[in-house]
Amino acid sequence: MTQTVKVNYNELKDLDAKIVELPYEMPKEAGQMSMFVTVPNKIDGLKKIEENISKLNLQTLYNTFTQKATIALPKFKIQTKIDLKNYLMKMGVNEAFTNAADFTGISKKINLSIVKFYKRHSLKLMKKEQKQLLQLECFNLI
Repeated sequence: MTQTVKVNYNELKDLDAKIVELPYEMPKEAGQMSMFVTVPNKIDGLKKIEENISKLNLQTLYNTFTQKATIALPKFKIQTKIDLKNYLMKMGVNEAFTNAADFTGISKKINLSIVKFYKRHSLKLMKKEQKQLLQLECFNLI
C-alpha cells in the first residue's frame, strides 16, 4: 500500500539525482529532524552519489528547496543494531570495558564494567491521520 505526501524536493544537478526531505515525527521538546532521501536519475548513478554526497552543503540545500513534490512511498520499517564498543575503544574509552573501570559515581557495586554497548535504531514509515510520518526510535543498551 502506498500513500501520497507533499515534501520538499530538489534536483541535484551535480549528482544527477533528486532529493526529498522526509520529516520525522518527534516530540515537541525534541525539536525537528528530517531524513533526506537521494535517488539517482540513472539506474547506475548511485556510485556518483556515494562519491560526492559529502560535498553537499545541507544548509544551502535546505534553503534551495523551492518545489513541493507529491511522492508515493510504501509503508516500511528498518531496524539496525550497532555494536559501539569497538568504536568507543578506538576513541580512547577503554577502561570502562575492563575490570579497572571505576563507576563509583553512579553505582555502589564493586567490579562494575561495561560488557556490551549497543545503539539500536528503528525507522518506521507509516500512515497516521492521513499524513505520511516517519517515526524514529533510538535507544541504548548497556
